[in-house]
Amino acid sequence: MLLAGKTVIVSGVGAGLGHRVAETVVRDGGRAVLGARTAANLAKSAAEIDPEGRHTAHLPTDITDEAQCEALAALAVERFGGIDAVVHVAAWDSYFGGLEDADFATWQSVLDVNLLGTLRMTRACLPALKERGTGQLTRRPKRSRPTCPAGSPPTPFVLSGDETSSSSRDSWRDDAPTEPTARPSAWSGSGSASYQSPPPRG
Repeated sequence: MLLAGKTVIVSGVGAGLGHRVAETVVRDGGRAVLGARTAANLAKSAAEIDPEGRHTAHLPTDITDEAQCEALAALAVERFGGIDAVVHVAAWDSYFGGLEDADFATWQSVLDVNLLGTLRMTRACLPALKERGTGQLTRRPKRSRPTCPAGSPPTPFVLSGDETSSSSRDSWRDDAPTEPTARPSAWSGSGSASYQSPPPRG
């Protein structure tokens, strides 16, 4: 199986995309560690995906809270021995609007979830990913982006949610920094980044 023996953290697990991602991880032989703000949603998803609870673990997690991100990463390590991949599904994608009528307080909240929240969750998982030597980070796929109302561009979402795929592009090369470099950059689209520890010197 493709993910046999692999542990994948999935943020933003509810009734939609997050549930399907976690379900796919378990179906393909992996262990899924589920995070989301609502405990009831997490318990329901975990029970549907893995009734015996052998291949899943879950913990209420708000990605705007760094301590909660660290707790989810710690759960994955404690229960399954490490982290091999992180799939970021959690996002605030329901606020639309352009610059002229922008509510910047809401924009700031969107940025805190979609940009900084994603980076918080990534940083919490980095020690375990580096311990494995390789890892995969994936932001929600572009095809899952919401359809915005006519005449109302999803500006805050575009500025905050999709560019995080480019925030840690660097692989761990022989001449690379010892950890990924965060480079928030707007308008870059969603995707994934792979990480591999540099080979031993000498």
